[in-house]
This record gives sequence, structure tokens and C-alpha cells, in this order.
Amino acid sequence: MLLIKCPICEKDISPNAEFCPNCGEPMKLIDKTDNLDKYSIVLLNGGNERFNLIHQIKSITGCGLKEAKDTFDKTPSIIISNVDYHSALNYKSLFENLGAKIEIVNMNIDQKFNIFINQDLQVNDDYVIKCSNCGSTNTKKISGVSKVGSVALFGVFSVGKLTKTYQCNKCGYRW
Repeated sequence: MLLIKCPICEKDISPNAEFCPNCGEPMKLIDKTDNLDKYSIVLLNGGNERFNLIHQIKSITGCGLKEAKDTFDKTPSIIISNVDYHSALNYKSLFENLGAKIEIVNMNIDQKFNIFINQDLQVNDDYVIKCSNCGSTNTKKISGVSKVGSVALFGVFSVGKLTKTYQCNKCGYRW
């Protein structure tokens, strides 16, 4: 069996050891330097330097201003993905110098965490109000003030508006 050297005490130990038996150094940190693993930079908290951090996200990722703001506002969010460990450390130090709280996540191990972060918030179609005439989601609720104004101006002729709750902004249909 091939032995490896402990980075602290430089004694030969088993490559399967979780800790060095001589000095107690955790040996799983050595595995992080393997270039086969890919990592993601996760923004946990943006800190106080909002403008500088958004500018840094925009310049590094090449995304637009809106995407950089969304990354900053919707934490936790992945800033950079699929990089080696040394690059991830460099990015982490760069963002932490701006006051951000950053975590490096192994993409190979933490797939569930990555899937959780990458999930887009999807609105359930059952709760979206759609026009029953044209199917548009561009609708608004008819306010009570609007109903009172209609009664004041048109009297009995505004009964049709009083019994309706929503109005489509596209086709004007009320239901």
C-alpha cells in the first residue's frame, strides 16, 4: 500500500486515514486539492458593501446588472460554479475582502444542496388568476373605491361592475 505524507508533521500515514495519528491533522482537507473535483462559490450573505459586491459579481461572471442584483438579494445563491479548488479559494478571498460571507461547496458531494439553490421559484398555476375569456394573466382586482365611484357616477347602470371581482387588462373582461 502506498503511503502519503502528512502536511503538518510530514510522517507517512495511510491514504484512508481521516486524521493523522501523529498530530491529529484532518486528512480530508488534502482531498480538496484534487483537480478532478469541481466546486461552487455560494454567497450566503452579501454584507454591507452592496455596490462593490454587485459590481464584482457582474465583472467576474459577465452577467447583467439585474442578474448580479438578484444574486446579491436572493441568498443563498451560487455565484460561480464548476471551478477547481484553488480558483474557488481565490474567489472566496476576493468576495470575503468585500465583506461577503462565502462558502465553497463541492459539486460532486453536495448535489442536493446545489439542486436546492438552483431551484427557481415556480408559481403554482392553480393560484395564478387568469382571464376566463382570453387566458391572460395580466389581471387586476377591481377595488372597492372603483366600485363606489361607478355607483356615484352611473348609479343603477354600474350593477355589472359591482358583482365582479377581477378585470383583465388585456381584453377588458370582468368576472
